[in-house]
Amino acid sequence: MTVENPTGRARRRLLSAWVWALLFLISLSACAPPGARNWPFSIGPQTYGAALGDLDGDGDLDAFLANGENEVPVPNTVWLNDGEGNFTDSGQQLGNAESRHVLLVDIDLDGDLDAVVSDTGPITLYLNDGRGEFVSSRNLGNPDMGNYVMGPSAGDVNGDGYPDVFAGGCCGGVEMWDDGRRLVHPPVDYLWFSDGQGGFVDSAQTFDLYGTNAVALGDLDGNGHPDAFFGNAASNMDQSEAFIHNQPNTIWFNDSKGRFSDSGQRLGESETASVALGDLDGDGDLDAFVGNEFQADEIWLNTGGSQGGETGRFILASTVGYAKRTRSIALADLDGDGDLDALTTYCDSAQSWINSGPARFTVGQQLTFTPYHALALGDLDGDGRVDIFAGSVNHGLLVWFNNGEVRFTRK
Repeated sequence: MTVENPTGRARRRLLSAWVWALLFLISLSACAPPGARNWPFSIGPQTYGAALGDLDGDGDLDAFLANGENEVPVPNTVWLNDGEGNFTDSGQQLGNAESRHVLLVDIDLDGDLDAVVSDTGPITLYLNDGRGEFVSSRNLGNPDMGNYVMGPSAGDVNGDGYPDVFAGGCCGGVEMWDDGRRLVHPPVDYLWFSDGQGGFVDSAQTFDLYGTNAVALGDLDGNGHPDAFFGNAASNMDQSEAFIHNQPNTIWFNDSKGRFSDSGQRLGESETASVALGDLDGDGDLDAFVGNEFQADEIWLNTGGSQGGETGRFILASTVGYAKRTRSIALADLDGDGDLDALTTYCDSAQSWINSGPARFTVGQQLTFTPYHALALGDLDGDGRVDIFAGSVNHGLLVWFNNGEVRFTRK
């Protein structure tokens, strides 16, 4: 792609964003379903993200699917639960982008769950009318040149009572002109403050340049305000044109007013795809379960609480699982014993990990599905147990019910 510069005498090209896009496509090839058409330019419609929440106000968990296809937009869909784990397509076709992630949160504080969706372009907000119909949408800005907005997170970071939106930026690019000039665009992470009236304002804060795939919010240092754990992967950094892999994860502390400072911690040297925060060792503070793309997943424990160290500092306690391409991680009490277990999702399988305490994870049940699906956890049939949902835009829904003994049975 070429674009005329203001003088009209020299053309410019954006190199690394296209290089990263090709690398992204190649990375997805490991997850490409059989019969993918027009490879490497398309892998067929699929669901990249799924989120569960009561969307229509009837007390059970419904599903919002973030759908996409490389180079071809695929609308997002909403599926309604009858209370027994049977889902019906609501018929809504939402958006015209290549969606990658979704989270459900009451953005406008009207008592129902809205959807925050990251696309290969901007973050899009879909507002719920309270009956499961998403009646309006708005975009939160546009990413800087060479960036893709990844893994959003939402929470009230400045204490005004309204959810704000964090999003990681990946991966940067190099702009080149025919006359030899070059300009590096580093990756940019984003934080938008809610204005309390349905709009959002860019916080204009600068975070690290490591190419973020996921942002997890939680009170890491115990001061009552949500901090940010950045799951990083690869990027162009500063004025380097090299594509740098195995970037460390970082932690940024919140001053209670939504202004963040780098804690100085550099955690791991892996291509992180997903981060889930929870009290894994039962000592009262938040730890991190980190999912990586090419190396084993990692358990990072907060040194506060029973660890006897400074709250908000993290140590690597163990690695979990296999050197497989982890797509997502979800934490929940799967076996009903009061602590957090985990479900890690790979290209065509998912692995449950049972916390035998404290923060010692043993292999549980493995589930298989097609790469078209995205997984989420929740009580789908109202029996008080955490079930597993797998959604796909046009390849059917899969549900595994929990029998209460750490076994899941396909519906």
